[in-house]
Amino acid sequence: MGTIDLHFGDDAITGEMGQMGQILPVDMTLEAPTFGDGQALEMVIAGLPLARGYRTTLRQFDVMAQKVRPFQLEVTTSESASVTAGPFETYVLQLAPLDGDESGRGTMHVMQTAPHYTVKAEFKMPATMGGGAMTMELVEVGE
Repeated sequence: MGTIDLHFGDDAITGEMGQMGQILPVDMTLEAPTFGDGQALEMVIAGLPLARGYRTTLRQFDVMAQKVRPFQLEVTTSESASVTAGPFETYVLQLAPLDGDESGRGTMHVMQTAPHYTVKAEFKMPATMGGGAMTMELVEVGE
C-alpha cells in the first residue's frame, strides 16, 4: 500500500507519492486547468451542464504515469439504467483519450438531473494494470 498527497493549483500539481518506504516527489507545471482522475473526475462531471450533444475536452492528471492526458467527453444519448441502487434516467457519456493511449477510454451513465452522479461506468485499464476493464455500479443512495 502507498500514500498519495497531491495539491492541484492554478499552474502546478505538487506533492508526493510514497510506497514501501520510498517517496517520489511530484512537481508538474500545468499549461491549462487540469483535474484529478477517478472520483475527482466524477466530481467535475457532476457539475458540468450536461445535455444530449454536449461535448468538451478535459485534461486529467494520470497519477501513476505522472502526466497530463487530454480526453474528449461527449454526451451521446440518454437511456434508463438499472443498477443495484435502482433505476435511473441517465445521460450516456463517452470518454475518449486524445493522446493515442487507449487506457481510460470509457462509457459512463450519469443521472440526468444535476448533480450528475455516476450510476455506472466502464473504463479500459492501462497495460500496467492488466489492460482489462474496470466496471463500477451505484449500489446505494444515501440521504
